[in-house]
Amino acid sequence: MSDIRSYNEGLRWDKLPQSAIHIPPAERDAFLDEREQLQDELRIDDFDITRLKTEGETQGRANVQIRWIWHMDRVGIVKKTTSEQRWKRQGKRWLMIEEVFVRGDEMPGLAEAKDEVETGTGKSGIDPDGLQGEDDARPEASAREAAHQDVVMALRRAAKPHRIAE
Repeated sequence: MSDIRSYNEGLRWDKLPQSAIHIPPAERDAFLDEREQLQDELRIDDFDITRLKTEGETQGRANVQIRWIWHMDRVGIVKKTTSEQRWKRQGKRWLMIEEVFVRGDEMPGLAEAKDEVETGTGKSGIDPDGLQGEDDARPEASAREAAHQDVVMALRRAAKPHRIAE
């Protein structure tokens, strides 16, 4: 659990070397390059570990769900995203081998789940927090949302999502 918390706190506080030690060595440079591109615009305000499921100590695998609270500097709208991290034990250390989007707002740097369907992912128009339509009556919020989406798409094109082959 301490490796999982250390990795995510490194992302939260922009301490990339702290996070990078929890990435397989062959993938660290690519991870650092991607995160450095996101670092100028993406701000992670907070995170919570919401689920932790191990597949047994002998198998040395774990799935962890993280709830991120974040914003883009240019837009300033606070977003919520849930991701799933897949971890593998190598020796005494746990390494994060994959992180994918689960639900909520699209967050730069997260890959889409391989078996993702349109419903339940935030793309269906259903807000997982029950706030659907809250910004509809405020046109300035719609403009900010459109600007946010432009920034997210530009960052996604610039940064490759973090997915490590085993």
